[in-house]
Amino acid sequence: MKIAGGFYLEEMLHPFHQAYLGSGLRAAAALSGVANNVELWSFVSQAEVKHFEAATAAYGVRGHHVARPGPINFRYLHGCSRPILQPDIREIPSFGVMEATGDAVLRFGLLEGSCVVSAKRAVYDPQSEVDPQPFTANGSTATSWAMVLNGAEAEAFTGIDNPEKAARMLRREHGCDVVVIKCGVRGALASSDKTSDWVPAYATPSVFPLGSGDVFSAWFAHQWAVRKEDPVKAALRASRATAYYCANRFMPLPADASKLASKLYKPAAAFPKKKVPSVYLAGPFFNLGQRWLIDELRVALQGQGLRVFSPIHDVGEGEAKVVAQADLDGILGVDVVLACLDGLDTGTVFEIGYAKARGIPVVGLSTGPLRTTDLTMLEGTQCQLVVDVASAVYVTTWKAIEACQ
Repeated sequence: MKIAGGFYLEEMLHPFHQAYLGSGLRAAAALSGVANNVELWSFVSQAEVKHFEAATAAYGVRGHHVARPGPINFRYLHGCSRPILQPDIREIPSFGVMEATGDAVLRFGLLEGSCVVSAKRAVYDPQSEVDPQPFTANGSTATSWAMVLNGAEAEAFTGIDNPEKAARMLRREHGCDVVVIKCGVRGALASSDKTSDWVPAYATPSVFPLGSGDVFSAWFAHQWAVRKEDPVKAALRASRATAYYCANRFMPLPADASKLASKLYKPAAAFPKKKVPSVYLAGPFFNLGQRWLIDELRVALQGQGLRVFSPIHDVGEGEAKVVAQADLDGILGVDVVLACLDGLDTGTVFEIGYAKARGIPVVGLSTGPLRTTDLTMLEGTQCQLVVDVASAVYVTTWKAIEACQ
């Protein structure tokens, strides 16, 4: 298996993460426990060569690198935030070209250059929602090839926000044999001229989403390009392996990661067609940090397609007896409550009890340590507790969808 992709320093504030990975190395690392003779092509600055060589050696990957002027770093505040790129993307020129030839090649889009592929079977992940480039634009060729991309990238290519229609257009206009469109909690659509079907996402108790798309593309490429598996089956195995990665964070993935995930995690319920799942966002908003967290969660939940009732946004501040009743009325109209537990705000605790008394499921987010005794009532009433923003968003979304079934 040959892979061409990024090698970048990644840093996240919460949960803490700092590692040299990027799309290329993550994909190679993920597959190093299941695929034979994994090779990686990446652009690497002189200052990073020792890190590249150490990482590829640790995973048993044969590494090839082409020089770039300097390092490229991705920094995240949390698992659902957009990255801060250093240097700024406008300061990164496209300067280099690599070449990768083989029976099975996985190619990722790159910030600082491109890779020309010649393969019997190729998988292409464009890695850009702003200006995705066609597979053949740089001269790449393959006897048979698949495009794996997310919903935003598919819409950027086609101008269509319907995955089924976008997949048909991509196959028709780009000449690819297979299109797989990843749609987050909704699962993924695998489309070819012979078959088209959705595969589910898998609900895990915690979610580390950074690089999950890289793992999905890698696992799909191995199943479809190396093992010649049907694209729908390959996408299903990729979804399961990605769930295992998101829940456990370590690499290489075990060779039976897909089978393990199918035993450990349940397929997420399908997103309802007639009702928009809803969430009540409970939490303090009395200083800048608290308000920032509420705003971040609200945007992330809306990005999952949920209707969000947020007291500070939908009711605002005012006389206590007016605001309190309006907030409680908001709880009665939702499918799940997401509560920010940091500081154990009395209003938030009251809202949790009110929701539980009415049979509404509650997810509690605590980003800092709490005493065990502080959690007794929450744990004893089956509130699901999580410790980071991304897990809070995904677990809440899955619970809201399930409540709508």
